[in-house]
Amino acid sequence: MQNYVWLFLLGFCLASNSYGQSQESSIDDANTAIKANNFAHAISILENFTAENQNNYDAKYLLAKTYAWNKDIDRGIAALDILLNKFPANSDYLLSKATFLSWQDKNNEAIELLHTARIISPTYQDVWKLEIKLRHRIAKKKDEKELMATITEYESRFGDKEYTKKYKLSKLTTTTPYKSKKSVGFGFGHDELTGKQPDWNDFSLSFSNDKQKYAYSARLEFLNHFNIEDQQLSADYLYKNFYDFQLIAFASLSTEKKLVPSWSLGSQLNRSFGKKGYAEISFKHNTYQDINSDIIRAAYAFIYQKIETKIHALFTIINTSEYVETPGYIIQFSYLHNDKAFIRASYSNNTELENVGEKLTQYDVTSYSIDGRYPIKHNIELSLAFIHHIQDRVYKKNGIHTGLRYIY
Repeated sequence: MQNYVWLFLLGFCLASNSYGQSQESSIDDANTAIKANNFAHAISILENFTAENQNNYDAKYLLAKTYAWNKDIDRGIAALDILLNKFPANSDYLLSKATFLSWQDKNNEAIELLHTARIISPTYQDVWKLEIKLRHRIAKKKDEKELMATITEYESRFGDKEYTKKYKLSKLTTTTPYKSKKSVGFGFGHDELTGKQPDWNDFSLSFSNDKQKYAYSARLEFLNHFNIEDQQLSADYLYKNFYDFQLIAFASLSTEKKLVPSWSLGSQLNRSFGKKGYAEISFKHNTYQDINSDIIRAAYAFIYQKIETKIHALFTIINTSEYVETPGYIIQFSYLHNDKAFIRASYSNNTELENVGEKLTQYDVTSYSIDGRYPIKHNIELSLAFIHHIQDRVYKKNGIHTGLRYIY
């Protein structure tokens, strides 16, 4: 009886090994036929193989490409669509479909797929190369700026200027490679405080200008806190190509009625690690009446990204002030869709300083907030924020802030 068992196991192992070798043999035979440009024979082998091996998606992908190589492009695209329905975030499938569409001179459709593939796999160089090639094809007719913007971003990311030489049109030297985006906006906020404290109100005006290598913005706020009128002017400047970093410098000036003006200066460095996330570190100096304080903050954000949707989780690693014994922290989650609409939830806990009766006093401060923006019609963007803020032993407040921004 034991002999029969051993014979059965031996036969099973041999059959399994033979099946694995048969699979490899079929794929090898198909590749051999493809190298000999015998695509019809390769298609026959792969169709039989995939009919018996429905879950072998590598073979199905090879079959889709072989259809196209055999000049049956529509059939190749249809086979890729089946794969993309199951794996919509596969950059290889998107690149191949874009390639097949370009063979049919459907360049705009192909570029849309390549843009999606770039979002999924920002460092996939072949995706960028094909997009530059197709934009160059279109640019001969009309779309020069998009070509130059893609070339500039490709060279910045990969440092490969040799590849782009042949795609730069001489007539583009007089065109603007990047379209500046400007915006103007206004906002209004109302905060209700607990107890007998008067409500807070604020109104703001803002302007921004986003260019290819840098951006800057300014904001003027009119505040009424505790029945004290305050005007605050703030500005920031962003330099985008600071080696592998983005450098931000910011400043603000506040002129409370009947009080000495207060101001702050600071800077921040951001470093992106592609799909893995990004890090930031900032330094800020504040002067409020007779109080000077320096704050250092560092944070890291993790990113989950799928096609045009991103989820950021930002965790503050360091958030210290020279007057604070224990560091504060910030936790933030944001959901970004298509780089336009987003919603963000934040929690922070830190210490604020106030000069009470010529004595420096620390207060624990906890904040919860949900804010977001959404593009509506005619380049107008709506923003909305809900805030719950607790300053220990002083007040609690609930606020709502809203605004509109026009982008042109």
